[in-house]
Amino acid sequence: MAEEVNTVPSPPPMPPTSYFDSPAKEPVRRRSQMFRLPSGLTFGHYSFNIRGYRRLEDEPLQKRASILLPHLQQSEKKFFELVQANDLQAVKEFLQENHGFNINCVNFQGVSALHIAVQNRSESMVDFLLQQRDIDIGDCALHAIRDNQIKILQLLLDKLQEIAPGLEFVGVTHSSDFPDHVTPLILASQCGHFEIIQMLIERGHKIAKPHLPNCSCTECLAHLDHDDLLHAETLRLNLYRAVTNPAYICHSTHDPILTAFELSRELLLCSRMVPEFKAAYLELSREISNFAVELIGCCRNTEEMDLILKQRGGLNIPSHFIYPRLLLALDYKQKQFVAHPNTQQMVESVWHGDFYEWQFKSLIVQASYPFFRLLLLPIVAIFCIILPRHSLVKHYSIPLNKMLTHIGGLYHYYDGMVQTDKATGVQKSQASSFVDFSSALKTYFWGIFTMSDLSSGDVVIEALPGEVENTVIINEHTFTEAVGYIAFALFEVLIKVIDNVNVEWTFGKTDLYIDYMDQTVLPPPLNLIPTAQGLGSALEWVQVLTKTPTDRKARFTITNCCYIEREADERLTKDFPILMTQLVQRYFREKDVANENSVSELETLKQEIGGIKQLLKESLAPLEPGEAE
Repeated sequence: MAEEVNTVPSPPPMPPTSYFDSPAKEPVRRRSQMFRLPSGLTFGHYSFNIRGYRRLEDEPLQKRASILLPHLQQSEKKFFELVQANDLQAVKEFLQENHGFNINCVNFQGVSALHIAVQNRSESMVDFLLQQRDIDIGDCALHAIRDNQIKILQLLLDKLQEIAPGLEFVGVTHSSDFPDHVTPLILASQCGHFEIIQMLIERGHKIAKPHLPNCSCTECLAHLDHDDLLHAETLRLNLYRAVTNPAYICHSTHDPILTAFELSRELLLCSRMVPEFKAAYLELSREISNFAVELIGCCRNTEEMDLILKQRGGLNIPSHFIYPRLLLALDYKQKQFVAHPNTQQMVESVWHGDFYEWQFKSLIVQASYPFFRLLLLPIVAIFCIILPRHSLVKHYSIPLNKMLTHIGGLYHYYDGMVQTDKATGVQKSQASSFVDFSSALKTYFWGIFTMSDLSSGDVVIEALPGEVENTVIINEHTFTEAVGYIAFALFEVLIKVIDNVNVEWTFGKTDLYIDYMDQTVLPPPLNLIPTAQGLGSALEWVQVLTKTPTDRKARFTITNCCYIEREADERLTKDFPILMTQLVQRYFREKDVANENSVSELETLKQEIGGIKQLLKESLAPLEPGEAE
């Protein structure tokens, strides 16, 4: 049987040394070997082949379809010039002489005479043009909003309402400047024009709050069936740009800070769900968070900050913490808000309490005070049980003292314990790092200089005898050890953090402070002892549960057990709107002053540039014959 052999077809013959009839040169011959022109290539009136090129017969070329743009006639150009010159009398005379003139004519950019009058801020010209028959307003109202022309906008909206009720509330289709979903209120909110927003809301304009991308409500599902994805995401982003503007927030809510927190979290969620627009959503989230920060920056005294931080709005978890709004800021990750100097001033005042005198004590007192406190701990425990309102108990109730007491008492139970390995006989003793208050201070002090042992948080338990003779039980308190290591690690992080992440450090420090503010005065296991204060709280809960007073309600949850929900202080409810009004006024006043300063600097720069141009012009001007000598 003959063996099959795969044959390869022979290559095509090589092209001639020259593609043209004229003598070929060496560079042309080398170029032709690298690139071969197709045989049927045609450009315009010329056709290429391997023998050269030739001219085709003179045939009329087919006319291609071009982009159709409107263009002005001579009379229309003259009409535009009169409107641009703001010559109202000349415009009237022109229309009287040209009966049937198309007053809605536009140039190739889609600009009409009414557009020109709006851009010139001429109220009289706009009012006259609106009186003409069949005037087409188009997107002129949106242009008036963008240029912050409230009086001209009122004229345009009144005309739209006269043409068709409800026409002023919707967007404009086929606009060369604005998408069709941009309504007057959306544009005014995006631009931040405070007075126009107020006027539009009074006229009944509204903005539908955007839904999250993963919303599965009936409205969102209907939009998904009819709208394309790009249009839906662009619409959502534009709506968020409108509702997150401070000017709109101040008109649409009584608690701008809470609204800023909620919108900031929503925008962060959108940035994760729609990665294509992640940068835009993150930028909006930062801007709305900065608005809340700038509001508290307008506070002028402690009383105003105290009123803001005591607001409970938005906090759905029961807590007796003095500043619920601070807890909400921590939950919403509003780091700039928490780290703001005004907020930190309030936190530090609660954290130190009356312990601020410590820095004014003598060195001897400071050195001996920790040992004195350690000796007083059993006495404080007795006072907490019998006299919970004693001054000593109140002093130990300061959050700073709570932290020192809890950390110092965490390892006190394990002091002196030794664990012996039965097989090898090796003994391991409990380190004295945190067994008492003074040892804890030493460990933290040397930890500042990274000289504390990394095993300072280890817990050592004595081996217990087993049920069988010559056997032992090795016990491990992993939870206590984990708590100790976490506390020590937090201290190291708080000490060693660098200045360029000061906000992160302050945020984490505040979170740690609040954890100790909610702790009991006595450390474990002393906190298990029933105290008079604890028994009094339990009796009060039973009393509220049975008698149900109007100002208090007894609640119970699995996570928080029994607690009493109290009505908000009347002062907080009454004074908070007044304070928000003052802060908003201060906020926008500061913005206006900043804008005025920037405009003034720009005008000064323009004048200086104009002066330089004039000097250059004079110096470069040709000299007169008399001056040349």
